[in-house]
Parts: sequence; C-alpha cells; structure tokens
Amino acid sequence: MSKKIKIGELDLHYIVMKNPRPDAEDELVYLLTNLHSPTQASRLYQWRWQIEVCFKHLKSNGVNLEAMNVQGKEKRHLMMAIAVLVYILAIREGLLKEYRDGIRWVRDKRSGFEYRAVSVFLKGLDIVRRKALNLIQFTRYLGKITQGEYRLIFQNV
Repeated sequence: MSKKIKIGELDLHYIVMKNPRPDAEDELVYLLTNLHSPTQASRLYQWRWQIEVCFKHLKSNGVNLEAMNVQGKEKRHLMMAIAVLVYILAIREGLLKEYRDGIRWVRDKRSGFEYRAVSVFLKGLDIVRRKALNLIQFTRYLGKITQGEYRLIFQNV
C-alpha cells in the first residue's frame, strides 16, 4: 500500500509492505520516502538494512564500539576503520567456515522458516579473535589471507 502525503514542503509517500523476512517479528514494514515507486523504496530499504545490521554488529553485537570510550574526531575515525576491518574479516572468516564445514540450519517451529544456528558474523568473529591474540600472529594472518587459496572466491567480501 502506498499513500501520498505532504509534510510542509515535502511530497512524500507512506508505504506499508509485507516484511520480506519470513522470520521477522513484525509482519509489516512502514516506510516514509520521497521515492515514487514502492518497489524501488523496498529494494533500497533492503540494501540499507544490510548497512544497519553492520552497524548493529559494530556497536553492540560483537565489536562493542559503543563501549570504547574514544575521544576526538581522528580517534573516532580510526576506531571506526578498525571496527569495519574487524567486521569484514569476521564476515569473511564466517563465510569460509561455512564453505568448508557447511551451514547448520535451525527450523522455527512456529513459522517453519529455516535460519543459521550461528550467524556468519559471530562464527567469523570467534575465528578473528583467536587470530588476533598478539600482533605478530595477527600480521601473519593478514599476510596469509591476502595471498590465500580462497582469495578469488571471496574477493568482494
């Protein structure tokens, strides 16, 4: 459903759509956008949601960026760069682990939807934590992954 609304000088569209995730708690998604196409708004929302999931992992679900009491603009930028690097490495390692070992699925009894028993991020974060116990080990790890056998498979991760 899409309805045109005007807020001040802004012409917007209020869109209500079925949540694309079968395992979602909320059945509907509500969007307020200046895009005219509900299909385009839905597609862009799905892309944006991936960014929100990344931020969730960086802020409170593994990396805990919010718990780090960092001051100053440059320090915040550095911490964000480090956090994004850790996030990318965790996703990479989680995907590699699934590539090697397969995925263990769990079925939701109520909806019947299947999902991963452990997320790709958390699976990979555990591996990255073990690789980063000391600086020498971590730099060897980084050197190895830039030349590794899976490089071409996951070059865009």
